[in-house]
Amino acid sequence: EGGDAYRVPLANVDLAAAGLTELDRKTMMAQRLINAGFEPASVLKALDIDPIAHTGVAPVLLQQVTEPAPTYDVNQRDVNVTMPEVVVNVPPANVSVAAPVINVPETVVRVNVPESKPTVRTVERDADGRILTITERVEE
Repeated sequence: EGGDAYRVPLANVDLAAAGLTELDRKTMMAQRLINAGFEPASVLKALDIDPIAHTGVAPVLLQQVTEPAPTYDVNQRDVNVTMPEVVVNVPPANVSVAAPVINVPETVVRVNVPESKPTVRTVERDADGRILTITERVEE
């Protein structure tokens, strides 16, 4: 093997043969799918993972440091809490706002354009049709 194959400690089994990497990848995919909103049972079935039971014990990070024993006491009890129905009567809003009167003075626009006088352009060409001169003059 040349030392390139990872082995499971104390079992001397090739890691790829142990199926741990495949299970690890499947559990990562399952976690992502469940966090995305898919039903856990459907995710386990789709990934061909056997369901396992949970003890109900909180993770170590959430347990009391001083006395962890009560954490392991898994108790179940039915609690029936009757909450009175809350009824809130709010009268409908009665708001009336008069539209403001806005008077905008009429706008007068004047554009003064000087009267343009016609321009006459004369093009003088030679016998081959090439332009010799262009003359412009304004008529009065």
